[in-house]
Amino acid sequence: MKVKNFALIREAEIEFAPGLNLITGETGAGKSLLIGALGAVLGDKIPPDSLRTGADKCIIEGEFGLSPDSPLLGLLEDDSNPSNTLIIRREIHRSGRSRSFINDSPASFRKLAEIGSILVELCGQHEHQTLLKTENHLEYLDRYAGLMPKRSEVADLYSQYRTLTAKLNRLKREQQKQLTRHDRIAFEIREIEAVNPQPGEYEKLQNEEKTLQHGESILQFCLQAERDLNTKPESVLDTLSGLLKELDTVSAFASELKSIQDDLQTAFASLEEAARSAVSFRTKFDFSPDRLENIRERLTELSRLKRKYGGSIEAVLAQLASLKSESQSFTSLEAEIDRVDRQLDEFHQLLIEKSKELSRLRAEAAPRLKRDMETAMSGLGFSYADFDARLDKTAGDDAEIDGQSLQLQPSGIDHCEIFISTNPGEPPLPLKDIASGGEISRIMLALKAVIAGRDKPGTLIFDEIDIGISGKIARKVGLKLLDASSAQQVLVITHLPQIASLPARHFSAVKIEADGRAVSRFIQLDDVDRVGEVSKLLTTGKSKGKVEEYARELLSGQDI
Repeated sequence: MKVKNFALIREAEIEFAPGLNLITGETGAGKSLLIGALGAVLGDKIPPDSLRTGADKCIIEGEFGLSPDSPLLGLLEDDSNPSNTLIIRREIHRSGRSRSFINDSPASFRKLAEIGSILVELCGQHEHQTLLKTENHLEYLDRYAGLMPKRSEVADLYSQYRTLTAKLNRLKREQQKQLTRHDRIAFEIREIEAVNPQPGEYEKLQNEEKTLQHGESILQFCLQAERDLNTKPESVLDTLSGLLKELDTVSAFASELKSIQDDLQTAFASLEEAARSAVSFRTKFDFSPDRLENIRERLTELSRLKRKYGGSIEAVLAQLASLKSESQSFTSLEAEIDRVDRQLDEFHQLLIEKSKELSRLRAEAAPRLKRDMETAMSGLGFSYADFDARLDKTAGDDAEIDGQSLQLQPSGIDHCEIFISTNPGEPPLPLKDIASGGEISRIMLALKAVIAGRDKPGTLIFDEIDIGISGKIARKVGLKLLDASSAQQVLVITHLPQIASLPARHFSAVKIEADGRAVSRFIQLDDVDRVGEVSKLLTTGKSKGKVEEYARELLSGQDI
């Protein structure tokens, strides 16, 4: 691992051993910085102040050896690479920009986090608090039983099930909106067709209404015109007829009267035609109050359509054509709803089957976890341990399974809670209610150990997991860590001599002053250096010689 310009670390290069690695040092020397740098290269968020003051760029690089069956081998650009090495580099610039690379190819932080979860299992100094959260217990059981792939399968099915459920609900809402719209269109078509407006009809009826409104006056005028022009004694036509007869006699004596005679004859013909027109109009004119009422009712209907559909009869007719076109273009969603409904039912049944299978495998694994945990706890100084991962189903209305109404979840249909007793004769109680801080740390270590023995992450990291323990218990914890390191790489940050003295590659974190600034460094200790380092951790009250003698005794590993 290489770190440059990360907080107090100006430059560091550390090569961890395949088995157990120990990191000790005074508080503030930089032990946790090293873990933070490792987390950063594996996708963790980096605090804004992580870049060393005055530096332009921070570089963190981790080199990981992969086993032949590692799922990460596919990420290597050159599959023929005989070393099967994965090199992850992260750069943080002063501007705040951050870049990541996997074997020199750019990679997203999400990809780093995905890889990190496979490469490294971190158990921090506050990690034991997660053990007290019941919602984490089911995952512990699944990881122990190697059920995470099946759990992921259930989670994927659940996600698709929820997606299809949302799609079906959306389609049904759209169908309801469509049916409502279809009904509305059908009503409006019927409404317009019931009135059956015609082009130009409104204006024609308006004119007729005006005429009928003055019908009596019009009839009176026609009768008066007929009488005055023709029928009454000494009518206009009679008078003109008499004048024309006289002109016939006198015009022979004065040719100038000929033009007058012509004008009077023209006037007579026009007035005669006017009289006939007045008679004709009067006889045809339908001055019926019923007709006027009918016209007014029709105009009212047409006006209502105009107000609703566009302001003119032409707009009403255009709207009618548009409504008919929209009605004909409706595509029924029924077939799509049926298809999605069938698909949803298939996913629902498959989700139930996979959830039931996962539940069965969990029930089979729980007794094995009980056995392995009680054995592991015994090796960590528990004189008595009754461990129980209790499973029950989550009630709900998502599915009827074996006569129970259950809730389907991304994790399946189960709920798990760890119960434990560390005293003979006392029944197991919920873990969160009974265990002390030191006990929780040891239980977490036991759980990490039995889980790691199954799913084997590349590296296990324990950051001061030994808080709250000491003496013989601390040594037993150390031996458990040593045992875990026989199958995988283990990194341990510790302040206990009983753990720091285990056979391992040992690094000491020190803080020095260089060029007027604090710098964290990591020194690989040899056998002689380890005696001094372990001696610092011993607080026996004995002389320096006695302390170093005790340190050598611990380092000799006679109890291993």
